[in-house]
Amino acid sequence: MEEQAGFISALRRHLIENWTSYGLQGNPAGLTYRIRQAPKERAAEKARFTALWFQENPEEPCIAAKWVLNKDLFSSIVQEHHHAIWLYETKKLQFLPEPLGCPEILGIPILIEKAVQGRSFAHSLIALEAAQDLGKTDQYLKEILLKAEEILKQIQDPLQPVTKREILEDIDSYLLKTQKILEWDEEKPQKIRRILDSFPLDSVPGSGETFLIGAFAPKNVLSGASGTFLIDLEFSRRSKTAFFDAFSFSNSLFHFFHQQIKEQPDKFALSFQKEILEEQGRLGNLIQRFLSLRQIPKSGQEWYWLIYFLNEIVCRDSIFEIFPSSHRLFYNQMIDLLVQVSAARRSV
Repeated sequence: MEEQAGFISALRRHLIENWTSYGLQGNPAGLTYRIRQAPKERAAEKARFTALWFQENPEEPCIAAKWVLNKDLFSSIVQEHHHAIWLYETKKLQFLPEPLGCPEILGIPILIEKAVQGRSFAHSLIALEAAQDLGKTDQYLKEILLKAEEILKQIQDPLQPVTKREILEDIDSYLLKTQKILEWDEEKPQKIRRILDSFPLDSVPGSGETFLIGAFAPKNVLSGASGTFLIDLEFSRRSKTAFFDAFSFSNSLFHFFHQQIKEQPDKFALSFQKEILEEQGRLGNLIQRFLSLRQIPKSGQEWYWLIYFLNEIVCRDSIFEIFPSSHRLFYNQMIDLLVQVSAARRSV
């Protein structure tokens, strides 16, 4: 506890000393902070800390500072800062928090950026759901997806689709890791690989070498008086699978509207099949429209979802201390569904 207090004190001193050079306004003498809790599923040694810093108004932070204590993850903080600078200063995208610096304090790199005011899309959806106003919820959902497409368009487009072979180059490593995580037999990865190899096109619509946001979800998009802002580039990287971001956002929305059956994988998978793969209902229609704007065809979409979930399983395993058995059951159900749908459509 004393060590943490010393670190926070050094960070506060750095902010005050560099207040003017960071282009911040007002008097920082009364600067206070609040540390945001890390997600519960994270392994302790992989925890990421975010401190919001306040002047007079305890509800309006002026600075966000992020760091990790694991030396093996220091590079991720520096990389996130470099990505933010590239997007903000080189690509001139103003819907990101302004990056201020990435100094080392007591040997720990700290990502410092201007805090943005607003409410996340996820929190706004929660409020609308609580009010049980279906009309407003549907309208807001449509607006969310349009804004998400606008963000992806500005970051990723124009896309030059890559070949199926290029996309599948990483799949063998995904399959090997997923086989261990989900406790598969030897035959299952081979079956999935055959399905993925059967994709009928050489060039993959919606793909392309691009910048991936990585954790693109309603919880990481804030909307307020100053506009809409994308936050949290922790998992951002260069990739040929441009479609991952669109599927990440769609998957997050589907999970949000089906929280009551997430603990029942069979029911969740059935709803996913009907709404997403068969485009039934308002949510399914809106998500399909969103994906089509990202050049992803409805035909053969289970191929994209299968690759997305393989990647998602490996990524989530990397942040868990132990991969939960409930998650293993859930992802096995989803993979089985996509394999069955793919096999059925190939036989038609």
